[in-house]
Amino acid sequence: MKKLILIVFALFFVSGISSAQFFNKFSLFGGPMIGWQVPQVSDLNAELKKLYFPTEFPKSGFLTLGGGGYIDIPGVNGLRVGGFGTGFTDDETYESINPEADILAAKFSFRYAAISVEYGRRLSKKFEYTLGGNIGIGKTSIGLSRFRTSSSGWGFENGYTLSSGNSTNTFTSTTYTFNPQVGLGLNVTKFMYLKLNAGYMFTIRGDWKLNDVLTVTNVPTSIKADGFNFSLGINFGLFAD
Repeated sequence: MKKLILIVFALFFVSGISSAQFFNKFSLFGGPMIGWQVPQVSDLNAELKKLYFPTEFPKSGFLTLGGGGYIDIPGVNGLRVGGFGTGFTDDETYESINPEADILAAKFSFRYAAISVEYGRRLSKKFEYTLGGNIGIGKTSIGLSRFRTSSSGWGFENGYTLSSGNSTNTFTSTTYTFNPQVGLGLNVTKFMYLKLNAGYMFTIRGDWKLNDVLTVTNVPTSIKADGFNFSLGINFGLFAD
């Protein structure tokens, strides 16, 4: 959130300089972004089965939510740069029909911030297409939890303690992203612009750490966020003719 605020502040700072006629006319806009990401989860699901987790993550993908801001560079026709943040989180929970069995839960999340560079061409007065991509940094996280069925009650009055047999292990890894993409833009009104993007993400991961402390080895290299992604940005701002 702080990064997005800084991006917006920087864009408005540049806008102020432009109004002082240091630059030619340009477009400045930003807004929320909703999308769909399809990372590789087959090997992750296979590892969960080895740990006797009956649940698995969907191969069809995950809903992503985020937002960002963009600027058409004055003096360079068609060049656009910007920044955004987005990601997804999915929780899968398994409860056995056996009332005495533990509740198992797994969480998979990926969030990142990126710098975007695109080159656009107009198809008509309202439509344009773009070619480009973005590079970013974020965090991949996998959480595994086991809860006793009896823990579902509040229970503080009955002497509840943190050592009640529940456990949660979280594995995290710093992730670097590269995402080439194509886009289609539509100027709905003078101040509203819709942008549909489609791309394929490549990632490089750092070391996995258990609970942000212990470095974990022998993690399958195929557990990563690589895959197709789609997004729709709903942008508001000032647009050059």
